[in-house]
Amino acid sequence: MNESKKPNEPTKLDDFQIPYDGAQFNVLELSSRDEPEWSWERLHQSRQILDSLPMGIGLVVHGKLLFLNRRMAEILADTGESNLVGRDFLGFIPLGCQQLVAKSLRNALATSALTPVGETDFIRTNGKLITTHMIVRAIKFEEQDAVLALLSEISPLPAMPASTEVPWKEAADPLQENAHETTEAVRVLLERIDDLTQQCESLRRRGQLIGAIFDEAQDLVFSKDINLRYTFVNPAMQKLHGRSASEILGLSADDLMPGEAGKRVNAVDARVIAGETVEEVYTTPIHGIPLTFHGIRAPLRNPAGHIIGMFGIVRNITDNKGIRNPELSPAKRSYPSRVMKETLLQAQSVAASDGTVLLLGESGSGKDFMAKWIHDHSKRADGRFFSINCAAVSGELADSELFGHEAGAFTGARTAKKGLLQLAEGGTLLLNEIGEFSLPLQAKLLTFLDTKSFLRVGGEQIIHVNVRIMAATHRVLANEVAEGRFLAPLFYRLNVLKLDVPPLRERVEDIPIIAREIISSLAKEMQLKRVPEFDSSSLYALANYHWPGNVRELKNVVERALMLWKGGSLRIDTRSLDVIPEPWSHKVNLDADRSLHEVLDEVARALCVESVRRCNGSKTKAARMLGISRGVLYRSMKRTNMSRDFET
Repeated sequence: MNESKKPNEPTKLDDFQIPYDGAQFNVLELSSRDEPEWSWERLHQSRQILDSLPMGIGLVVHGKLLFLNRRMAEILADTGESNLVGRDFLGFIPLGCQQLVAKSLRNALATSALTPVGETDFIRTNGKLITTHMIVRAIKFEEQDAVLALLSEISPLPAMPASTEVPWKEAADPLQENAHETTEAVRVLLERIDDLTQQCESLRRRGQLIGAIFDEAQDLVFSKDINLRYTFVNPAMQKLHGRSASEILGLSADDLMPGEAGKRVNAVDARVIAGETVEEVYTTPIHGIPLTFHGIRAPLRNPAGHIIGMFGIVRNITDNKGIRNPELSPAKRSYPSRVMKETLLQAQSVAASDGTVLLLGESGSGKDFMAKWIHDHSKRADGRFFSINCAAVSGELADSELFGHEAGAFTGARTAKKGLLQLAEGGTLLLNEIGEFSLPLQAKLLTFLDTKSFLRVGGEQIIHVNVRIMAATHRVLANEVAEGRFLAPLFYRLNVLKLDVPPLRERVEDIPIIAREIISSLAKEMQLKRVPEFDSSSLYALANYHWPGNVRELKNVVERALMLWKGGSLRIDTRSLDVIPEPWSHKVNLDADRSLHEVLDEVARALCVESVRRCNGSKTKAARMLGISRGVLYRSMKRTNMSRDFET
């Protein structure tokens, strides 16, 4: 060694005469060491192990090659190293690849991480190309930023001559026995780096493919972290909300959709973070326009199985042609009868809560309509509404219809099926005529009401859902319990919020409005060019009938007349109606804040209305029937809408 040479002076390979110290230099630790400090002294101490390694190692400072081991010299030249030290490192790279390699060197300096460059061609001093696999790592050398380049040749090179001996092998070095093991370990490391590089490239291409699919997808695709803040949104999601990804990322559903809509989304996402997979159909306002979506949300897990977030895929399934006419929407309906006004007022209170509802009333009185009205005025209005007639399905099928079944659960069950409870996720399910359920099915329904979870027929996995249950029946359930046909615990569980739906004969003032609603709906279904108007005598006939079948019977009568309609005013065939007068009664609610005068006034008005109905709308005949003057009759009916609908 030339001891007169200064540490910072350019040094030739032949000048290094340094003993090997594995404790200070270990190539296997390069990928985990934070900015390792290198120096001329350290290179001298590591000279022997560097020259014994089967890969080329070069030190690049400010673009110049200041040091290289023996294998690096063999890769780049056939001659001695003296011709290589101090040369421009990129000068050994073909012109077309220099920009890519320079970028990799800059990235390595910026990140201080082990950076795979991949397959790289080098121009040897004899002008021939050699293909190598190169990785680079930023280091500190003499307090300067430098890059350590590691090369393993892919194209074959002549093996080192057998006569070539490393001088230090003859020395009595106790570490000489480990030289072969170190070389083998480095070889294994390089092979592992090659595998990881290929895997990274495969993942990169796969990521590009998935990214392209998400970018082109019309469905909304997003992910959230454990705190329910957006971490990814695709272009469709950005377009829907009119915001860029940078504006959405980091926000929660409350920020993106203020009000009940954001709260509902957060509640569902919290269940997903807890481990559930939720599929639902819901309606929510976007920029003031109600849109219907079908969404699937599932947890994201790390390799250890821990939940680290969630992702969702949501499709806009809004059918503009299927949007209801606002004039026919239950929210817009108003009925003149006092009994219906009181019923809707109670329904408004029921809609404000989220408890189980029991609807009582005669068959055909409109219990399903009342259930839909409550749903539309509740916080679940964004969710779906389902109804099942329990009397229309057999006991064997009712279990499957309600709870769903797995494939092979019974003969004919070739595929799994979701039940109505799962389909109504986030919404409401009406069990119409619940008194027809069998006792075993009642017991299973009771368990669901207590736990909000169930098993499909033939299933083993417990399914949790968030759905509001409404039940309706024309039976007196208390009597059914006494007869042993209905479970008492289920009756108590359903009878949380009870609502009586009045029969049509107690609300005759509403018949003209209901009839017009029915004919408008039927005309739309039948695709008629215009909605016909009722003949005045037909309205009289409708009001003069006692309607044992309630609204259902009224709809059938109007539908039959519409099917036979030839144009002009719509006439009802009164011969199909039983106009025999029925005993009349009127139900009065005696509230604490109502005076006797108010109660008597209500009874008088109702009696006048019934008299006009029985006299086919003739107020003169009605007044004569009641034994009062026509003026008294007019004043009694003054506060109702009947005078307008039954003018004579």
